[in-house]
Amino acid sequence: MALLKQGEGTGQSCVAIIDGSDKPFFLSFASFRGNSGRIKCLQRLQEGTRLHILPLESEEEGVELTAQDILDSREKREAQVTRRESGARYVLRIIDHQSSHLQKQVRSGSLGHSELSLDVSHAGPVTTLTAEGELVINTAARLADLMKSLSREHKKILVDLSGITMLASIGIGMLVDGFQGVQKNGAKSVLLIDPTNPIMTVFGSTRLMDVIPTYTARDEAVAALIMGD
Repeated sequence: MALLKQGEGTGQSCVAIIDGSDKPFFLSFASFRGNSGRIKCLQRLQEGTRLHILPLESEEEGVELTAQDILDSREKREAQVTRRESGARYVLRIIDHQSSHLQKQVRSGSLGHSELSLDVSHAGPVTTLTAEGELVINTAARLADLMKSLSREHKKILVDLSGITMLASIGIGMLVDGFQGVQKNGAKSVLLIDPTNPIMTVFGSTRLMDVIPTYTARDEAVAALIMGD
């Protein structure tokens, strides 16, 4: 699956793939009216081309994602190229049922703001990082960065994912990145998951539990962290 990395100074607000392709590319909305949008992109597009478009926060530089990340995201929108205007400008017709939602996002500047809340608490030697919401393209890096930041001062970190409602493939990558960052700082971390949470199927299919110690009971997770003290 092709990887896409956002470089410096792109100024793009969205990333997209052509239906059936695995090569993401960047685009930006120039205007939006009703179910039609005008975009700018360097990718050559043909009339009738169907696109999957994912809003992307402009400050997210150096983010790696795959076509599957776009397809998995709840923020994804579908559109079809109706015509090429000039140069790198195209007119799109938004063809999914959430076009009005996308229009509001474009006008308000709130593209790509998925929800993720992070809370930190301390009990004895264990620091608990509780995450609730979606671990997707727009949020996953925040969790990884906080894991690494906490581990500079706190050496036993329990990451509670019981409240996560969606876990995209890039979220898995960011969990591994955070876990490895904690290790580099000489600290220890484990994951806590509600066994009834649907994201358990993602953990099973990706074998993430073979990489990061994962528990379904808090007392077991805490015991694993303090073992050896």
